Amino acid sequence: MCIIPKGAKHPDEAADFYKFVMSLDMAKKFVVQKRTLMSIIGSDDVELPKDLETAAKCMRNAKHTWDTDFLYWYPAMSNKVDSAMAGLLNGELTPKECVDRMEKAAEETRKDSSILRHKSD
Repeated sequence: MCIIPKGAKHPDEAADFYKFVMSLDMAKKFVVQKRTLMSIIGSDDVELPKDLETAAKCMRNAKHTWDTDFLYWYPAMSNKVDSAMAGLLNGELTPKECVDRMEKAAEETRKDSSILRHKSD
């Protein structure tokens, strides 16, 4: 998720920078230089450090990985989660206030029996 704060001096440049940093070429460099995997498909297609080889193999062969489908399944909750995160990044909320708002949104969703429930495969 990328959020550019309201009132950013250069929002277009910020978006361009984010696209650049998250590009496949940069992700590959990050994997090599920082010795950690990235969630960008193909970023592990480099000469991996020995300690990442097994982890990368597990990720490539995994039948399931974590995703954010819940953001699409529960749009009202997603909007509240996004709003809380934006408040945190804009300095309007403390980390605790942000997490409390997110948990409140999740609790409201859990308790609302009219909301269709989804399961991840």
